[in-house]
Amino acid sequence: MIKKISIFVLLVLLVPIAYSAIDADIEVKSVFEQGDNMYFNYSLMSDSDVRAVIFPHIECSGNPIAPMLEKEIFLKKGELYEDVYLDTVIDDAFEPGECRAYIRFVDPVHEIESENFSIDVIPDFSFRIELDKKVFLLDEEIDIDYETDVENPMVSAVLTLPDKSKKELELPVEVRAEQTGTYGLEVTALKEGYKAVNVKEEFAVIKEHAEIEFTGVCDGDSACEEGENIQNCPQDCTAEAKPKRIFVKILSGGFLLLLAGLTVTLIAVAVYFGIRKLKGK
Repeated sequence: MIKKISIFVLLVLLVPIAYSAIDADIEVKSVFEQGDNMYFNYSLMSDSDVRAVIFPHIECSGNPIAPMLEKEIFLKKGELYEDVYLDTVIDDAFEPGECRAYIRFVDPVHEIESENFSIDVIPDFSFRIELDKKVFLLDEEIDIDYETDVENPMVSAVLTLPDKSKKELELPVEVRAEQTGTYGLEVTALKEGYKAVNVKEEFAVIKEHAEIEFTGVCDGDSACEEGENIQNCPQDCTAEAKPKRIFVKILSGGFLLLLAGLTVTLIAVAVYFGIRKLKGK
């Protein structure tokens, strides 16, 4: 009896495996280039009628990827199911690298079918404009240079002056600040085998350094005067001076209270003796 039950359980476990057999095939280009829309074709076939849940997707190390979306399909026994998965367009954000097109099965089986391909795009290079500051004085010499991680790039620049006139420059260069206002600098760097780099920068030219007039209450004369206190003028009003001023205020207030009390007492005494005098008559 136990042997028969064991055989029955074994058959029950084997039936779903045979029932869920799905053949998958992926066709993808070996190389995608700049401007291409990444995609792959895939086909599925089951040896029985079955509902399948899959995640077709593309992943590329170090490059942008599209969201992973679940797809539910119904496969009929022996019938070929074909579809196309479309991913993102390869733009300037992509770097050369290896990618993988795959289908992840989550129901009725847990499997992954995949094919590899590559992205062949022109790489970037690092480039930045170097200015020692952002504000210059009129007639000052301005050094414009650059920093990059490649050797001998072709660099050209256009400087837009405050009056909207333009000057073509070859960097590095030194120019004189002949006008006050805002200058705009646009630089293009080219290197064979790399993407072109365009960088923009702005700087200002002023006539002279502005003198800032002091308008505060603290004059820094070492005397704590009216309007000055330890918060807005600590150099004149020291921490030791504050309790003395408070004590004087408290003392003044106490003196006034004492004076008022004596006045009330004197009035009360005068009234008392006045009443006694009237009763005596």
